[in-house]
Amino acid sequence: QATRDYELIAATHGRGLYLASGGVYVDCNYIGFERGTFDQPYRTITAAINASDQFRTIWIRPCNYNEQITSNKRVEFRTLGGTVHIGSP
Repeated sequence: QATRDYELIAATHGRGLYLASGGVYVDCNYIGFERGTFDQPYRTITAAINASDQFRTIWIRPCNYNEQITSNKRVEFRTLGGTVHIGSP
């Protein structure tokens, strides 16, 4: 179980244990209140970038994100498995 609402803990069958914390989450299929957390992600990558005020990891769930990404902020993009398409379809 995560220690805070913005931490993700994953365990593998091969005894691997990983903790991802301090990131912002994005899921274009999410419907609901957006906070950028694992349970309440932003719907757009742009919203995640705008919410980041320092170097942050942006965790992106598989989806087709029909948006152009430009930013002068330091962010790192990571996927939560699957294929992520960014830009025009």
